[in-house]
Amino acid sequence: MPSSSPASTQQNSIGRISSPILRLSQEVVDEIIDSIAMIDPWIVREEERRFGSFFWAEETVPKCLQRVKELYMIMKCNPQIVAYVRELTLKAVPYDTAWITEDPYLRRILALLERPGNSLKKLSILGLHDCILETRKPDNLFRITNTISSLHLGFMQNIPLAMIEGCVQLTDLSLNCVEIDSKPCRAGTSRQVRPALQKLKFFNSSNAMKLLLGRYRRQTPSHIDFSTIRVFSVNPASQEELLLAGEVIKIASGSLEEFTLDGQYRTKTMIRKLLHPWVFRNFAHLENSTSLRSLDVELSFQGFDYAKEDPVDAISDVLSTLPKPNQLRRLRIKMFIGQNNAVDPHEFHKLAWARLASELNRIKSGNSLDFFLELHYRPSTNSLTEEEMYIDRGYEAFKRVLTPACKAIFQHPIHQQFKAATTNSDADAASVILHLEIHPDFPKNPRQSISDLFSAETRSLIR
Repeated sequence: MPSSSPASTQQNSIGRISSPILRLSQEVVDEIIDSIAMIDPWIVREEERRFGSFFWAEETVPKCLQRVKELYMIMKCNPQIVAYVRELTLKAVPYDTAWITEDPYLRRILALLERPGNSLKKLSILGLHDCILETRKPDNLFRITNTISSLHLGFMQNIPLAMIEGCVQLTDLSLNCVEIDSKPCRAGTSRQVRPALQKLKFFNSSNAMKLLLGRYRRQTPSHIDFSTIRVFSVNPASQEELLLAGEVIKIASGSLEEFTLDGQYRTKTMIRKLLHPWVFRNFAHLENSTSLRSLDVELSFQGFDYAKEDPVDAISDVLSTLPKPNQLRRLRIKMFIGQNNAVDPHEFHKLAWARLASELNRIKSGNSLDFFLELHYRPSTNSLTEEEMYIDRGYEAFKRVLTPACKAIFQHPIHQQFKAATTNSDADAASVILHLEIHPDFPKNPRQSISDLFSAETRSLIR
């Protein structure tokens, strides 16, 4: 064969470099995606050659626009990359970044993802307070939602109801400071198939929950099937949200397996509030919750007159509605205690722990029930400012600890009451296992002695 000259070889090489790439190997595609996602390849393909989400972020507007444009060009030239996308997260916080929704290349990316045959399953949108307006045609931005099964929305207003109602395959919904437009759905929208949720979480979204539950107008049916919920988490920011959460529990009582009540929330003034035990009575609707396996509750025991009201009774009242047999295997109660009500270890064990132990002993069925009781100490007020929360997280050097003698004052009486309730019960293979944890936190003023949290009778027990 005649050998090619060096000049022709160099010319062919240049031609190959300058010619467009028509096909990429799987290895090259993987490398491109790894570069976009900024993830190490061995993490991406530890088990398989596909991954479920990609992420890009830049500090400046020009870099971000360039990044989005490059991503669109890659996806356009190589459609097989689109099949990799399982999750899309659009975060526009603070609000001055909401312009991203007007970027033409982002809209083209969304158009590629919405095509039939693609596998986008999860959409998370945070922010966009000012861009979800009727003048900007939000339906054009959210056309992809009819294929997803997981939808997380945060810090948004005027969300079209059709955006959620059209997700017929939706099983996971999270609402964080979200308001839904109360206008009727657009013409032609079918409501024969309602999304059947399996997981729900909401905070400060009473308007959205009322609409989805069909409580915004009279004789309005529910837009979502709540009877199939298995995992429910709520962080109530108002009494209205407590009532809505209680209604969800009633509807989902037959399928509910896990329920979490987060007792800490931030108000508009950035102060973290804590829920009182009497609030927990709103959830005394467990008559049909035979599938409930896990119950997590955070409550504040501050501000009570223990001589007139026993906050432990509120917990027992809710548990008394749980039927037997049931599937409950785990109960976790996180209690916040402060010194504003002059509570000390000697008084704390006088609460109705015996009734709570008896109630737990009654509802256990078949298997052991793990009861996690966590005690946390807080300052005199029932709230923490942002600065105090920062101190609480960062200054470990100011932490104080309780001596074993002081812990014993808490632990011994409670253990004894639980032991007595178990001993006096009928012989049963099941048992209640108490896990008592004490987490002392420093006072409001880090220089203040931790002993000021208690009465003078117990100060000698604290170092």
